[in-house]
Amino acid sequence: MTEDINNENVPEENTPKNPTESNSVSEEQTEQATDANPTAAPVLEQAVEGENANQEISQQAPVPPTEPVAPQGQQTAFEQQVASPFTNPVNPTVPTVAARKELIVLPIISFVVSVITLILAWFAPLPIIYVIIAFLGLIYAIVGLIVNIQRKKVLSIIALVLASLVFLVSGLAVFVRQAQNNPDPTEQTESKKSDEKDDTDVDDDDSEDSTDVKDYIADSSDFKFKWTKSKFTDLKFSSYSSKNGDSLKSIIKKFGKGSNASISGESLNLEYRKSGDDDERESVRLTFRKQYNGKFILSDGYAYFTSKNIKTVSEKSYKSDWTQADVDALTVGDSSTGKGGVNLNEVLKKHGNPTEARESISNYGDGFKTSLKILYNSYDSNDSSKLGYVSLEFAQQSNDDYLLTYKYPKK
Repeated sequence: MTEDINNENVPEENTPKNPTESNSVSEEQTEQATDANPTAAPVLEQAVEGENANQEISQQAPVPPTEPVAPQGQQTAFEQQVASPFTNPVNPTVPTVAARKELIVLPIISFVVSVITLILAWFAPLPIIYVIIAFLGLIYAIVGLIVNIQRKKVLSIIALVLASLVFLVSGLAVFVRQAQNNPDPTEQTESKKSDEKDDTDVDDDDSEDSTDVKDYIADSSDFKFKWTKSKFTDLKFSSYSSKNGDSLKSIIKKFGKGSNASISGESLNLEYRKSGDDDERESVRLTFRKQYNGKFILSDGYAYFTSKNIKTVSEKSYKSDWTQADVDALTVGDSSTGKGGVNLNEVLKKHGNPTEARESISNYGDGFKTSLKILYNSYDSNDSSKLGYVSLEFAQQSNDDYLLTYKYPKK
């Protein structure tokens, strides 16, 4: 009895010793639960399947290797510092500063001024003015270089070099053109000394001057035109208050006999004209007055010389664009001074270079005056609406400008 009681009091072990038994029990329990609640069957099946799957994955999944730990004080490849694109590769601690863009306004102004000056200094009148302009271009280039000292300065350097060259070339142009217009100073000095000696020899001659014009006209084979602008302006003219003009004999001794001569009363006219020149492009005409001692002294005169300051074109290539309305629109100034007249530069700008340009220098006892005569000659023009011949005269001003004093044809 005692054993029976003990057997009744000892509970059965719930934990199965065999896993298969546990699975069978679970299946039986599942079936019982399914029979009791049919709707819970799918849920229970999914739970069982998920549990089994987790057990399989946990058994199959490999254990990831542990990441090695870098020793203290060292950096891994991912922790190394990446160089900045703005870091100086030579000295990483110094940042690289990109050069700023160049300011090109001043270099461009210097370029333009230099090119224009270079052209005008060789062809336009008064080249000394363009030397001054070239100097201003050089200043622009220097200022441009200073402004761009902390920037890119390629254009500034080129502008400085160009402006320097233009300044030197402009100065050379002034020197060359003055040498062309003026004779050698040494020759002038020697000629002046020779003339003074000739004057002394002539003054020693107390005889009266001849009144026969043949004595003052040279043979065509012996005539030579020796005149220049400077030689004409070196002449001494008498006036109402002074009788110290050059004598007729001194002129004959310096320049030879003339190409033509005439006497009218107490006046003698002596003319020098280049051989074959019928239009007075190169000519000198002098008037002498007879004094109480029978000698002729220079009283007045004028000369024509081809202008070297105005560029001309040939008559064959010139095509007139002048109309009578154009000539009528020109304002004529004072006949002596040109004051109020149109400027020569305006005429040249509108109608271009003339076919002929010659300077006239005159002295009527009141000092030398210079004027300019230009001709537009296009007789071969077939356009009846255009003028074939236009003649204009200008008076030179103190600033070397020319103002209109005469025009032809008139309305």
